[in-house]
Amino acid sequence: MNFCSKTRNESLALAIHESPFGSISRLAEHLGIHYRNVQSYVKREREPIDRHGYVKYDAVAICEALGQDVKTLFPDECAGRVYRFYDGKHPGEYGPRMKKITTRRYFPERGLTDAQAQAMIDLLKIKPLVADDQVKPLAEELICRLKPEEYEVFTQIAFENASVAEIEEALGIGSRAVRARYQNTLKRLNSPATMGFLKDVAEGREALPSCDSRFDFNMLGVIHGRVVLTGTVRKELRRFQEATGKGGAALLKDAKARGQEIPDGLQPNMITQWLNGATKSAHLEHLSFVIEVWRACENQEISWHDLDEERSSQLAPYREAGLLPSRLFKDAEDKPSDLTPAMISSWVNRKVARVRVDHWDWVNERCKTLIDADNCRVPITDETIATLERLREASGVGQTELIRGANDSPKGLTPTMITAWMNGNVVTARRDFLHYAIERWTALVKKGP
Repeated sequence: MNFCSKTRNESLALAIHESPFGSISRLAEHLGIHYRNVQSYVKREREPIDRHGYVKYDAVAICEALGQDVKTLFPDECAGRVYRFYDGKHPGEYGPRMKKITTRRYFPERGLTDAQAQAMIDLLKIKPLVADDQVKPLAEELICRLKPEEYEVFTQIAFENASVAEIEEALGIGSRAVRARYQNTLKRLNSPATMGFLKDVAEGREALPSCDSRFDFNMLGVIHGRVVLTGTVRKELRRFQEATGKGGAALLKDAKARGQEIPDGLQPNMITQWLNGATKSAHLEHLSFVIEVWRACENQEISWHDLDEERSSQLAPYREAGLLPSRLFKDAEDKPSDLTPAMISSWVNRKVARVRVDHWDWVNERCKTLIDADNCRVPITDETIATLERLREASGVGQTELIRGANDSPKGLTPTMITAWMNGNVVTARRDFLHYAIERWTALVKKGP
């Protein structure tokens, strides 16, 4: 221990060090008080004498345990001050420590109807994670844990729809107190302790029946209101994504379309990071909301195609034309709200086993329309390169002269672009650009020198 600091109570620190306890933690354990109670006296963060002149009970207990009087252990704090002790029966002595009054914290006599239990669970952020057979047992367990002052306000508002004025009159308290008790109760019910209790249930440390929903509470670990995203949790989240075909952006867009309010701070990229392992935890409220929306999407009637070899081969020409995975979305006004380039990329790379029928049909129709357009990209083959080189040689006109000497060249076509085609640096070209270059050189060859 360091006995040189001017900000410490050196007398108390030395007494603890030389005592049989030897450390603050052992002394605090002996006294049945918190480590910080003793440490705060050593660091002079608290006064041992209160504003009424009484020596505080924990300071008295420390003196008794160390066998020294208050003046010896707190010389600077007691200097020039008049102080006294609570117990007048022991003049000149510290007297016994005040006994702690036991506060009742559990009320098993409380019960709920099915409707009341559901109303209570509806107020919880973890509602989507509660299985149907868990609703009443969980609600009754939580209601038994409310303080009496919380219980009497909460039940009248949540179950009887009583007004603040009615509760004021019935309980004899002010409107601010009524609102504060109700809001504090909601905070307690939605605290990390509630999720911790559910985890204890799942692991058999509580008497509630175990949960049989697909999203198992055994998967969840909560630290400071955040759910730890274990491999099992991520696997379940990916199952939701694959089953619904909705990633982060599409999911939140769907939720808005349903009129659901997005929790503060929840962004599409956060959901993506949950899925790919870029982040190790998720806010409990955010995760609960996302699972609720995914489950709602799962219940929709969705038809699927198997992504077999035949369908994969249908995508090849569209990809070669540069339409997949993203170019087909340009200027498309009728695209499905939950279809993304990333999803199409997973089709092309065979990372999924099936595709939604409505998505597949839209992509096919859109690509068929675009592939016939002039600005569609076409592959540059060895035959194409040979044709370009032959025409350039026959005409005696290079790429630069070809474009600069023309007044009708397409906007965006450059000599550098043609050079890249002929050198094999790119594998596709816009159909209208390539056709113009070939037709322009062909015309010059026919024209002759």
